Amino acid sequence: GEVAVFLAPPESGKTTLFNLISGNFTTKKGEISVEDKPINYHDIGLMETHPVFYPMITGREYMQIFTIRNKAFDIEKWNTVFHLPLKDVVDNYSTGMQK
Repeated sequence: GEVAVFLAPPESGKTTLFNLISGNFTTKKGEISVEDKPINYHDIGLMETHPVFYPMITGREYMQIFTIRNKAFDIEKWNTVFHLPLKDVVDNYSTGMQK
């Protein structure tokens, strides 16, 4: 329920940090915590600057990719927030809809 801003100089590891926080990267030891509580990767969303999609994939097919790593990912629940036309091809979405 919060939005945070992270400012740091170029080449200081911002992208690496966010890849760790989102679970895209893993480490062999250590953990990331907020207020002394380990983060739950299932509660984290990472929006890429330039989204890249497979050609001719529908919104539903794209969102189904998230269920591979997170079995609890609920497409319908997320779509109550974003109201995306899940049957449409993602290439036809606006930039904002893609993000």
